[in-house]
Amino acid sequence: MPAEQEVPLGLIPALRQRRKEVLARWASAIEAAARRRGRPPALLGTLAAILDTVAEGSFAADLPPADSRDIAAELSLLRGALRDLSPEFADAAADRLLEEASAQIASRAGRASSIRSWKNRQGSIVPRSSTRR
Repeated sequence: MPAEQEVPLGLIPALRQRRKEVLARWASAIEAAARRRGRPPALLGTLAAILDTVAEGSFAADLPPADSRDIAAELSLLRGALRDLSPEFADAAADRLLEEASAQIASRAGRASSIRSWKNRQGSIVPRSSTRR
């Protein structure tokens, strides 16, 4: 559940005003990091939605299913993109996004584990028709 108004009120107008610039910097950093990793970017298609969530005052952005290490690395690159806007906010925003991402990733892992357990239990049940003689 998104926490209300976590982003300092004074920064929201500046973030909205410089949205394109921040997105361009962040996307460029993500593309460079993805090339170094040798894998496609994890967040490139959702950057605008993530930044818009932050501009609305929250850090609880919906993240795509992807390798958690790639998500963390790419979210942390927001620091550089926001540095000119506000150095203090850049660090805090990246840290909060990483916290929220960690919670989402842990929740997904828990759900996936529960589903695997359920499927394993279902696979061990022998249908009645196959046990009749």
